[in-house]
Amino acid sequence: MIDARFVPMDRPAKLGNKKSMFKSTYAQSLEDLEHELKHLGATQITIQAGYPREKIRNDGWPFSSATPTHPACIVQFTDRKRRQLAFRGVQYAKFADNIRAIAKTLEALRAVDRYGVVEGEQYTGFKQLGEPPKSNTSSGAMSRQSAAAWIAARLGMEQAYIYNAQPAHVEDICGGLKRKFHPDVNGGKDEDFKTLMVALRSLREAAR
Repeated sequence: MIDARFVPMDRPAKLGNKKSMFKSTYAQSLEDLEHELKHLGATQITIQAGYPREKIRNDGWPFSSATPTHPACIVQFTDRKRRQLAFRGVQYAKFADNIRAIAKTLEALRAVDRYGVVEGEQYTGFKQLGEPPKSNTSSGAMSRQSAAAWIAARLGMEQAYIYNAQPAHVEDICGGLKRKFHPDVNGGKDEDFKTLMVALRSLREAAR
């Protein structure tokens, strides 16, 4: 099983309706996705999908009887080069086919590396590290929008999801960032850790 967590995803305004071009089951697609993610050394994996929050178990996976309310999905992760990447699947009419499309895309991008034409450049278009609105964190506060933007950029997620999520859930999915940025960790940045704490506190206060 992929070491990933499913998180709810709002229905996109535009959805594709392509019929399946794949001859594999959902389980096989997940296996292929796991295979490609392992090759990339992926960590902090999240899969945004149309599962309601109540249909997702405590371990982050949907109940076996649950079905997504729409077929779109976004697979997000940090690779071994510490790039935060996001791959959106919205073209196909079935959720399983969009998962399969992402797995095949990762396979194709990995082949580019393998044959040595370029080295890593093919992933540039999938980075999710855009700069959020600047905030003065020295005062120990950020606006809700700025806090959500800062966290979303580091997680490779959509700002709207962080903005609308319950603070407790945001705290949960930020566990990896806390460990990564902690100053006691090799390579951890004290300033990033402090900004993360300010952002999380600002989201908690805004939700009160």
